[in-house]
Amino acid sequence: MCIRDRLLSQSMRALKKRSLAGLVCCLAVALAGCARTVREEPAGVNYVPDAGYHLLMAEIALQRGAYLIAAQEYLTAAERSRDSATARRATEYSFDYGFDNYALRAAQRWLELESDSSAAREYLGRLYLRRYDDARALRYFSEIMGPAEARAGNDYVLLGIDLSDERNADGVLRLLQSLAAGQPASPGYRFAVARAALRAGDFELASFSAEQASYGDWGLEAEFLLARALLAGGDENAALERMAQLLDAQPSPVIELELLRLLAAAGQTELALDGVARLQKSRGRRPELLNIEALLALQMNDLDKAESLFNELAAGGYQVYESFYYLGEIAAERGRNEEAMRYLKRIGAGGYLLPAQFRMAGLRFADGDVDSAVAGLAEFGSDYPRYAFDMLEGQARLLQQLPYIPLWYDCLLYT
Repeated sequence: MCIRDRLLSQSMRALKKRSLAGLVCCLAVALAGCARTVREEPAGVNYVPDAGYHLLMAEIALQRGAYLIAAQEYLTAAERSRDSATARRATEYSFDYGFDNYALRAAQRWLELESDSSAAREYLGRLYLRRYDDARALRYFSEIMGPAEARAGNDYVLLGIDLSDERNADGVLRLLQSLAAGQPASPGYRFAVARAALRAGDFELASFSAEQASYGDWGLEAEFLLARALLAGGDENAALERMAQLLDAQPSPVIELELLRLLAAAGQTELALDGVARLQKSRGRRPELLNIEALLALQMNDLDKAESLFNELAAGGYQVYESFYYLGEIAAERGRNEEAMRYLKRIGAGGYLLPAQFRMAGLRFADGDVDSAVAGLAEFGSDYPRYAFDMLEGQARLLQQLPYIPLWYDCLLYT
């Protein structure tokens, strides 16, 4: 059995033991408190818990942090209730906490009870997308969007934005292409495909689609997307030349700012810094300029300047979590691990949440505290069940760095 499987097995067993123990305790208290009000059933009559009972058990489990049991109880309540709101609650809970199998069954029950629900169909479409079941995902999203000939280009853009957090980037791209199959390609559709293709790593398709979209209502945003696709695909000169030509044709601080971002991403720090200084003279110390300047300072290993700028950004409330993350990195680079941990612990959401957890575990591991490093990831996975598998992978990566797995770890994994 591989380390990941052992960790998963151990984690799930521990969660079930802890959750069941807590649930039994809660049930005993609840039954004791209600003993005088419960009618004695006639002999030979077996009591079958109804939906309300399972909803109560779900809430108790949720309060005690027994997330898996809560998902099971919510689903049971949904299956025993004729109220679509109960099924909706079960779906939303399981989806938010990452229990996709339970969410799928709850969403199916929701749609069974509320056949015209677009929200239930969207959950089902997303869940099948996560299962790489293209046919079923297409079915539900087609029903949501209506007849293909009646769709506007913006419908595809909005769908692409809604699905931009799904990990199955290839599936999102295939879904958009299937939805519009046989229909004229509008600029909005092209723009949506360009965004999805860039996420999926198909830079050629992203570049082509963005260029086609630039001839319609999405002109400027499509031009920015095209330049990013060209840069991501390795054609740095074409990306920068395209943006420079756009700036010459339409002088604008917005376009110049995008050019600076491209220069920074391409590693042309001197040109980017010159552009930042020029814009600051005319526009002042705007947060977006300070952000680019801070990232450039990091690229040039000017930690003092980067630290000062990120502190200024955090104090001003701009890109706060990004600023905390890089301030943590700067502190760690200087050997100030406790300070780094303080910054990283303040990251509570967004794209830097998981990197912060892994970075903190790495700092603890580097200090020789393997137990704390592994336990920190496990605790985060327990508090945020949707990231439980990510945390298990992180634990496995840490343990793989050890010259050997200590005997007590091996025993722990197999218990």
